[in-house]
Amino acid sequence: MGISVVAATTATFLVLLFDSLAAFAFAKYAFPGQRVLFWIVLATFIIPMQLALVQQFITLPWLGWVGSLKALVIPGAANAFGIFWMRQYAQGAIADELIQASMVDGSGFDLPTPAWLTAVRRSRDHRRRPRAWSHPSKSSFRLR
Repeated sequence: MGISVVAATTATFLVLLFDSLAAFAFAKYAFPGQRVLFWIVLATFIIPMQLALVQQFITLPWLGWVGSLKALVIPGAANAFGIFWMRQYAQGAIADELIQASMVDGSGFDLPTPAWLTAVRRSRDHRRRPRAWSHPSKSSFRLR
């Protein structure tokens, strides 16, 4: 059970890290080839998972990762759905002025600021159902 917890925790951390960094870059920075690269990421939705499994079956023994934790964690470290979903959220949740203000205030790198991480953490609150939906008896309106 211990190895399962380590694998799940590591995979979750890596997915959140890589997907949020890629989404932030696609949402807030303009760079050459941005649209083409994003369309390539979206095109991976079309590829069936079975084709990716065949490629992993060929690649993992070549790397010598068979039977190791790396074989569980690294192939799923980033996915197109997570990048797309977080990009869509970041476009509306983070103002460009906030990024410009952080650079003016002395942000050494053009990396996601703590405000971006706070916005991502707050997104989980928007996914929750309102309390009235969970408890029909406590609804604010009733049909007569």
